[in-house]
Amino acid sequence: MNSTFVQFFLKPSKKKATKFKKKSRTIKTKTITIIPSQSNDAVHAESDSSEEIIIGADHAIISESAEIIGANQDLLNNILSKIGEKHRHRCKIICKTWYEYISGRRYVYNFKLPPPSALLIRRYTRLRRPDNIIKYLTVPLIKNTAAAAALPPPCLEFLQSNRIKQSCNGLLLLCPADAHTRSKNTANVDHYVYNPTTGRRRHIPLPTAKNTNMEIKSMNLAFDPTKLPPHYKIVSLSTVHRTYVSYTRLHIYSSETHSWRPSKAELPSPKCISVDFSKGVYLNGKIHWPSPKGATSVYLDVENERFETMPMPPVQDSAASRRTIRYFGECGGRLIMIDSAESSPARFSVFEMKTDYSGWTVKYEARLGWLFGWRVEKYRILSVILDGDSLEGDLAVVIYCPGRARSGKGLLTCNLRTESIKNIHSPVGGWDLKLLEEKGYSVVHPFFRTKFQV
Repeated sequence: MNSTFVQFFLKPSKKKATKFKKKSRTIKTKTITIIPSQSNDAVHAESDSSEEIIIGADHAIISESAEIIGANQDLLNNILSKIGEKHRHRCKIICKTWYEYISGRRYVYNFKLPPPSALLIRRYTRLRRPDNIIKYLTVPLIKNTAAAAALPPPCLEFLQSNRIKQSCNGLLLLCPADAHTRSKNTANVDHYVYNPTTGRRRHIPLPTAKNTNMEIKSMNLAFDPTKLPPHYKIVSLSTVHRTYVSYTRLHIYSSETHSWRPSKAELPSPKCISVDFSKGVYLNGKIHWPSPKGATSVYLDVENERFETMPMPPVQDSAASRRTIRYFGECGGRLIMIDSAESSPARFSVFEMKTDYSGWTVKYEARLGWLFGWRVEKYRILSVILDGDSLEGDLAVVIYCPGRARSGKGLLTCNLRTESIKNIHSPVGGWDLKLLEEKGYSVVHPFFRTKFQV
């Protein structure tokens, strides 16, 4: 271990330092301070009762302590996350362990995941357009400061021929843009895991099973960059058809092994009839799915590979048989769902799941009819974010209004507590955002910055 590393962690205290003798020194206080010596002799200290205490502070014990501290990945990651990029690279010369840790994929640059810096919105592409046009628009959510302007934009060239299925803490799960022409189910095609910050990607083949006909229902990405070592998993839920029987099978892909393996997790079949498995949300190590009709839904504990049930809020419209889910996602580590009645679309409820999954709490009751003054029956909720200007951690919804799209003010944020609105600068408008009117939040994906190597 390098001596620089030892001096960094075991530097003597300057307040209690006295004149150092070659063999021993007397300490009148009961505090014992370890000072590394240049020779192999032990450092002696005496208490008030003149009882001599020998402290073995030779190089062997110091080296052993330094090795224990240096091998603690949680402590090491916490230290490296608090220093700049320049000093972080200089720490590679301390020892071989630090060099491998900083250079490899085990180190997380963003120890605490920041809020999304932008939204990636799929463009309306039914009109005749050049083949090299970017199919996704980047709508920034942070203030236009000098630090924000210095950050490079996300790499979207690979998205010209691919479509985003899910965004998960900085990584994107992609499928080919023409997947609907290849198969009736877009999950039955090869996928990619893509990092728009670095432009790196990895091809993910489909899971296979011997002597069976397998139809994949959904593919969901699970990635938590705050866990050590960081890695991602892909959960594939499929229906296996045999000669006389059909059943559901779960497969899990791991970035550590780059291979699929079957899981023994079993769905609670009677409670999964109306679950929408195409809208999975990853949060706190679990993948959650909504249910438009049922009183309960399910979530998957990815680490333990176990399905659990969770309740759903009551249907807002008593005359309707299903919920009008305008948003289902996560914000600030909380599972959020927005539901409204079809008879009064200008009014919606914001639900937040309790931490013990015992039920939902009504976070806000919003009324947009008097607030905006346009035909709100066509508005679309695109995302739920934390209001950066609020000191109380208020939630804000990103809303798209087609009636104001031509004037360039179709995108705005609304603070759900104060009901204040702010316009979001959109690079384009009109027909480019028409897909939002049809699909809503399903074509909008948050963008996080991460340097994880897929």
